[in-house]
Amino acid sequence: MAGDLDDWWIEIDLGRAVAARRVALTFLESAPPCALFDVLLSTGELAIDVVGNPIEGSLVYRVKERFKENERQQIALDLDLVRDPFVQFIRVEMLDCGAGAALAEVEVEAIGDNLSLDLAAKGGDLEIIVDIDGFGDAASFANSLPLADGRFSLWTENRRINRPVDVISRMTLDLGAVYWVDLVRIVGNFLSRPGQFRFNFDRYEVLTSDGSLAPNGTRIWHRQFAGKATTSNRQLGIANHHFAPIETRYVRVEWVFWDAACAAACVGCGIVPPCQFWGGTRELQVFGEGYP
Repeated sequence: MAGDLDDWWIEIDLGRAVAARRVALTFLESAPPCALFDVLLSTGELAIDVVGNPIEGSLVYRVKERFKENERQQIALDLDLVRDPFVQFIRVEMLDCGAGAALAEVEVEAIGDNLSLDLAAKGGDLEIIVDIDGFGDAASFANSLPLADGRFSLWTENRRINRPVDVISRMTLDLGAVYWVDLVRIVGNFLSRPGQFRFNFDRYEVLTSDGSLAPNGTRIWHRQFAGKATTSNRQLGIANHHFAPIETRYVRVEWVFWDAACAAACVGCGIVPPCQFWGGTRELQVFGEGYP
């Protein structure tokens, strides 16, 4: 794109939301670069109208960075996995470009390949069971697939349960082969508007296994996290769980679907107390290094 006009812009759709660590712009070496420009990033979130309905064709840009008095042929915008969880749309608005100035390349550096994509082709599987100790039913692979298809469709369980004991649910991801894994990302409903449930877990665990079996024939699991969702998780809709690289074929998230203690203490909460956690998830992502 050349700077023949006083100002111009370009918008790039990556096709899906990508976990990125940086976005870099490169100008042609044959002319001075643009001196003033804005870089805007969007997850694909739609703007909403006055009554809260999404506006088709709109985009919300949560990241906006202005570069002033630029003399560099290449600039980079470093991103944070917590603050800037995903990028799908990149908009560059050139505000002051001299004659011959041209943008040669826009590069997005991702944090790595999401190992949970293309499960069927890799011999993997995904199982979700709500209420593992009671009347749990396993969701079909087709119904579970939104958690690992890269399209960020929302999986959630709307069934209401009210019992005097905790109800536990789990989702188990089979990568199809053993990889060295060091990051599991639970991507909740991060596209929902502020004030809605973005991360619908409270107490949960993240476990990994290479498929080895204990003497009793059960799979050996390694607990990578056990605790409660943070305020940041709820606000952003994302939980990043980093750990030392470990050989992994299976990843499991196990959570308290119904919190009996919460319900018992919730006096005056009405018929449905705020003690049920549906586990609404758009993606269960796994990152690591090497090959199977």
